[in-house]
Amino acid sequence: VPTRVIGQPGSDLRSDRWGQYLRYVSMAYEIYGAYGYPMLFLWDERRYSPEVLAQIRAVHPRLLGDGGTIINTEYRDPIDYLTASATSVPAPPVDLDLDVRLESADGLAELRRRLRWWGTSATLSDGDTDDIVIAVDEIATNALEHGQPPARVRGWSTADAVFVLVDDQGRSGIPATAGYVRPPTDARRGRGIWMARHLADVLTTHNGPAGTTVALRFPRSMT
Repeated sequence: VPTRVIGQPGSDLRSDRWGQYLRYVSMAYEIYGAYGYPMLFLWDERRYSPEVLAQIRAVHPRLLGDGGTIINTEYRDPIDYLTASATSVPAPPVDLDLDVRLESADGLAELRRRLRWWGTSATLSDGDTDDIVIAVDEIATNALEHGQPPARVRGWSTADAVFVLVDDQGRSGIPATAGYVRPPTDARRGRGIWMARHLADVLTTHNGPAGTTVALRFPRSMT
C-alpha cells in the first residue's frame, strides 16, 4: 500500500535535538534507500535560519527544482556528515543527582537500583524512568564489555529533561553510525546502542584521548 508521511520539525527545537533529527535524516537515505522507498522531505525555507538550512541541504542527496530533481552539490555522505556534525560533551553541573563508578558487570544491578530511585526522587513518570533504566543499563554494559573499565555514570535533571553521561577509558571509540541501523535478530552485538537511541530523545557519542563518552538526553513527559 503506498504510504506518504509528511512532517516538519518546529523551528524552535533545541540545537541538540536539531542535530539529532538531521543525523537521522542523513542515515534515512542509507537505511531505507536499500528497499527502494522514495523519500521526499519538505522544508519551508521561511521558517529556518541560514545556518539550519545549510545543515538541511547537507543531508539530502537530491533537491527538487522547477524541472524536477537535481543533484545536490552540498550533500555529504552519512559517515562524513555524522562525523562533521559531532558536538561537544554536555557540561555537567557541579552538583550531580547521580554519580556511579562501575568496575565490572557486578555493579550493574546497583546502577539500575540507583537509576530507579533517581527517577522517583526526580518525580519522573514510570514510563520515563523505565526508558532511562533500560537505555543507561545498555550503554553502561557496552562501556564495560567493549570499552575499558572503570565506567562512570553521571546524571542530572532540569525542569524539562534528564541528562546522563556514561564514560569509559577505552580509546578505540564508537563509530559515528553506530546504533542507527537495526541489528540482525541473531546478532550478538549492536543491540544496546540501537535500543538506547530509540529510548533517548538525544544520544551522542564522543571519542577522545581520555576515553569514550555517550551522552543521553531524556525529555520529561508532559503531564
